[in-house]
Amino acid sequence: MTDRTADPAPARRTRLLVAVVVIVLGTPVGIAAWIGGILLAESVGIPMSPEQVLAWILSAVTGTVLWPLALHRLHRQVWRRSYAWDASAIPPRPQRGEAVVRATVVVLGAASIVAVGGPLDTVSALSTLWAALPGGPREHTLVLQLVATVTGLVLTAPILACTGRARRRAVGDRRRQEQLQERESWVIAAGAAWTVALLLSLIVSVAPLNTL
Repeated sequence: MTDRTADPAPARRTRLLVAVVVIVLGTPVGIAAWIGGILLAESVGIPMSPEQVLAWILSAVTGTVLWPLALHRLHRQVWRRSYAWDASAIPPRPQRGEAVVRATVVVLGAASIVAVGGPLDTVSALSTLWAALPGGPREHTLVLQLVATVTGLVLTAPILACTGRARRRAVGDRRRQEQLQERESWVIAAGAAWTVALLLSLIVSVAPLNTL
């Protein structure tokens, strides 16, 4: 029997080590990519400022790396905490057609994050609108939480409603119930991860405007 009370310190140290390695290796790679992007834009004659190149790179990293990773992690957490038949259960694999749909969602989600967070004109307009909101940091944080919550609900509510009806029709079929529960956990995780990744993409894209 597995001891679930084992000391989690080794796992934390492993995650910390991975984070340090990513930062140490990622920083020079990011700088090289930025310089390379500036030189490439100049060589092909595309009028693009260094700030814009950096914004595209940051949004691309957020959309293609952080968004899928956050989705994967949240999916496991939602499944294990809310939907699994037991805490050690592994989510069942989706059917091939649904797997294709999910892969398409991940690709479209990444593209939308890059498309919104990359252009500095869009980021600058949103930043100006945000600065014009009344109130201080506390009120702005509440507004941000409200926007994130509403966005997540809009993205997930229709699918969760359909899945809920399917679960009620599948009463007594444990395997089908597990599949539908796994689908719900994925949809919830996808909505939350995409919303957070999009907001993060906008936040990191604002940085070049304020620091360069």
